[in-house]
Amino acid sequence: MSALVSFKQIGFAYPDASKPALHGLDLEIAPGSVTALLGPNGAGKTTLLNLVLGWLKPADGEVLFQGRPLGAYSRRDLGQKIALVPQSEHFTFEFTVLDYVLLGRAPYLQPLAMPGAADLEVAREAIAEAGIQELTHRPVTALSGGERQLVLLARALAQQPELLLLDEPSSHLDLANKARLIKILKSLNNRGVSILLSTHEPEVASSLASHLVLVREGQVFAEGNFEALFTAPNLEKLYGLPVEVITVGQRKIAIY
Repeated sequence: MSALVSFKQIGFAYPDASKPALHGLDLEIAPGSVTALLGPNGAGKTTLLNLVLGWLKPADGEVLFQGRPLGAYSRRDLGQKIALVPQSEHFTFEFTVLDYVLLGRAPYLQPLAMPGAADLEVAREAIAEAGIQELTHRPVTALSGGERQLVLLARALAQQPELLLLDEPSSHLDLANKARLIKILKSLNNRGVSILLSTHEPEVASSLASHLVLVREGQVFAEGNFEALFTAPNLEKLYGLPVEVITVGQRKIAIY
């Protein structure tokens, strides 16, 4: 089966940075997988997600989506296929939650067209799936950090993507909402949505991922089956500190 996303010899550097964010990176993301990019802050995880979206362009190499260069897709096409849940987003205008989630329908609308009844139904379903129906008519500027994160998830769900990207998705969530997020993502994957998430929290990767990519200093340190890679020696090399991996129920947990 061909890769959903392919990174081929990727090099990327931010202006004025002392060293490249990524260099000589090769990686393939399989369709239907839940792949976790695990690594310390500054390892290059967010950069990889932005390259998939086409928001950044590599200095070297190329990124392919479904076997085609990203440049072969229009922004509208990519918006119907790939959605992002960012770490955070600054809410400037006092949109209601419903109006904000409706922004996820933009790739399906003609220029200057307004969302129709079908778009409204999709947005309401996304809000329900995120479990935030009680926030539907609240202004997004009045929400807590955790509530905002769930609104960003709902907006991405409204895009009905084939690939869902999440950048540190649990960073603002309490335990209950973290469990809700994990349940939602498992349900999406069971319905055929591929998931690529970045995290520096090993327990989040352990709850979700079938495939693990260990990223360190702009390169793939190791990648493969989650069970095989989620080991104390690998995590110790990745983070540079002693780690113990134990099994709790059906999950592996890293203790450091």
